[in-house]
Amino acid sequence: MAEQTPAPHGRVGRSGRHTATTWLCLVAVLLAGTAFVVHTDPFHPPDAASRTVVVPDDLTGTNAVAAGHRLRAVGFKNVVFVPDGGGTVVMRSRWTVRSVDGAGIAIDASSQVIVRVTRGSPADNPAA
Repeated sequence: MAEQTPAPHGRVGRSGRHTATTWLCLVAVLLAGTAFVVHTDPFHPPDAASRTVVVPDDLTGTNAVAAGHRLRAVGFKNVVFVPDGGGTVVMRSRWTVRSVDGAGIAIDASSQVIVRVTRGSPADNPAA
């Protein structure tokens, strides 16, 4: 019978069997890939516990910058400013809060908070 020598591609002779080292490397790569997938899931961060926060109900009439700071301070990270009549809010310092969706209600801190604003400072919008 012919002597079997390791081939350069990780197989032993003609039997088609992988060496133990090849199998260990394959298992290590699969386990590392599985761990990476589990820990990069954006919907279930590994260390973040779900947290409920009450949306402040006293932001109407305030400056949009101050409202954004306050919402972030209580724990909201996804704050969106929506202007009257559509468009984009560019300089928040020139906008006044008309309303905040969900004001006074406890929601998950990762939820989107929509702040509806009107152009002008709080002094320009006394009825806000």
